[in-house]
Amino acid sequence: MKRNKSGRPGRKKRAAKKRHGSKFAYRAETDRAYLKSLAVKSAFLLILLLLTLIPAAYVGNDYGYIPLLAVIFAVVISLVYALLLKRFISYVEISELSNCVRGTEMDFVVEVKNRSFLVFPKLEAFFYISDIFGGVDSVTSASLTMAPFEKREFRFTINFAHIGTYSAGLKKIHVHDLFNFFRFTIHNDRRYKIDVNPRVHPYLDLDIDKTALHESLQSWIVSPLSGMDYTGVREYVFGDPIKRIHWKISARFRTYMTKILESYGASGINVFIDLVSPEYDPETMMGVFDGVVEAGLSICCFAKSNGMEYDLIYYDKDGRKRRYAPPEFYNTMDLVAELPRITTDTESYNVNRLLVDEGNSPYAKSNIALCTANVTEEVIETLLLAKKSGRNVILFYVLPDNVYDDERAALLRPLKRLEGAKIAYYVISSVEELRRAG
Repeated sequence: MKRNKSGRPGRKKRAAKKRHGSKFAYRAETDRAYLKSLAVKSAFLLILLLLTLIPAAYVGNDYGYIPLLAVIFAVVISLVYALLLKRFISYVEISELSNCVRGTEMDFVVEVKNRSFLVFPKLEAFFYISDIFGGVDSVTSASLTMAPFEKREFRFTINFAHIGTYSAGLKKIHVHDLFNFFRFTIHNDRRYKIDVNPRVHPYLDLDIDKTALHESLQSWIVSPLSGMDYTGVREYVFGDPIKRIHWKISARFRTYMTKILESYGASGINVFIDLVSPEYDPETMMGVFDGVVEAGLSICCFAKSNGMEYDLIYYDKDGRKRRYAPPEFYNTMDLVAELPRITTDTESYNVNRLLVDEGNSPYAKSNIALCTANVTEEVIETLLLAKKSGRNVILFYVLPDNVYDDERAALLRPLKRLEGAKIAYYVISSVEELRRAG
């Protein structure tokens, strides 16, 4: 069964790359702009000092140096004034919460206070939010003046569009002198952390409702455990242990035949999440991470609500195989903290190894759900073999909606082989679409 969301024209992929790249380049561009401005101001001050030497050359006495001394005095006073301003500025960060679900909008408030009788001629406050890769995703700024003992409140709303741990709030404050020549920076070294949990959807409309649930109660699969007793034979499937081949019957049929050993019940579902993705721009990669993780957790939550046993199987940051079967799904940051970031590294995080390893496990469940954004021929072969071995298989393919035309067609082409084997699959860009599938 195929569930496919077709690509739609609109925003171009290269435009998304350009927007995200500009966010990461913000700091470098800002520093270059400041250095350019400082160079212009330095040249202007040098010219001004040279001009103030002209009266001294014509007057011929000490009074001719008064303009030069006045300029130097003004610059020194402005510098001292800015240093005093830096000492008398304070700020407080206020946030509503430190834990939320993806898609939540949160108000963040920063109070800046002038604790002196001095006037701030120019003050710049910079607010930021990080991304899940640890870089600065976006920066906003506000420029203002402040009267003696004045307090200003800045309120901005952050939409946490992706899963992960973020930091947000006040990044730094720039204090300028009277003549806007000097600039001093107050860095905020404190980092306000916000944990953004996956959005879990327990009420899905999937084939699992009709087939996997039924098979979880009635299905029996072959035990890969060694033994002498067997109940029959079947054609050899790649991955079967060599010691289970029935050599005499194989010689008779002129093809390899495998012993079917005593069976046992294996109700429930194994859910695999694959955090390897084709190479997209960083914003799209974060969306893929959300889709894969939330699809896996939503399937587990659905299984729990229907009385099924379930395991979420994945690689952790160190490339080790892990199982996760939480009793509740309202807070899964312990899982998110263990997961590697979405990557293109197929060597360290090869989901096909997980599928083969679990398929040969004596505790393998009768249903398999794979959540991935990277469908390879190798994975297709493993899913077909699992289906041929009597397992119920469902694929959840996370394909971003900004991938379309020839690129989308090429990524969808391997799925044609699943249709002939009657393996259900869903092509989605986000887990919300699973609620409309059926």
